[in-house]
Amino acid sequence: MRRFRVIEGVDPSVALVLLHGRGGSMDTILGKLPLHQIADRPDIVIPEGIRGPWGATSWNADRGVSGWAAFVGSDDRGFIDELTDKYDYVAYVGHSGGAFMAQTMAAEHGRACITFAGTLGKGVTPLPEASCVNFVGNNEPFAPATGPVRIGGLTRQPSYNTQARLWNRHQTRDFIGGHEVPFSYRGVPIAQVVMRLFTEEYVRRTRG
Repeated sequence: MRRFRVIEGVDPSVALVLLHGRGGSMDTILGKLPLHQIADRPDIVIPEGIRGPWGATSWNADRGVSGWAAFVGSDDRGFIDELTDKYDYVAYVGHSGGAFMAQTMAAEHGRACITFAGTLGKGVTPLPEASCVNFVGNNEPFAPATGPVRIGGLTRQPSYNTQARLWNRHQTRDFIGGHEVPFSYRGVPIAQVVMRLFTEEYVRRTRG
């Protein structure tokens, strides 16, 4: 039985999917991005990755970075889709391994994502309507804006800026830090920044 949580918001037709990083959990991503504390927000859907034999969670977005989930062929796309089928509008937010998953889901469904320290899964070409805002730390060791993504000392992916050329709409936003979600961005708490970006994209897509 896969674990997940839904925190209800003000509009039951809209969902923001929150995806934790490799080794994380529903609780750790809420600690990094407390979107549930914002009053005027959509439903927050929080799936949990599959746990490997050593207890670490992962997502099957790309074999190069996804660990046990990719090794066993976990149907994480289907799991997330099943949780969000009832919604009219869905967007994704992810950190680290969850950022890879968020970008992959947004690319394949033509939706929007906001990610921290991630790039697009190998072999995935975003649909024209897909969009992404990616935050990259200036000291990011694994998924930098420029240079290759390195996992375990091995080159796994092109940089985010290289892969971003595949997106029709994308932005890279740097912050001071490494492989983490910043507490704030330009003086604004990061949860508020994410919700503002989500709302802007929702308005653009639904109201023109």
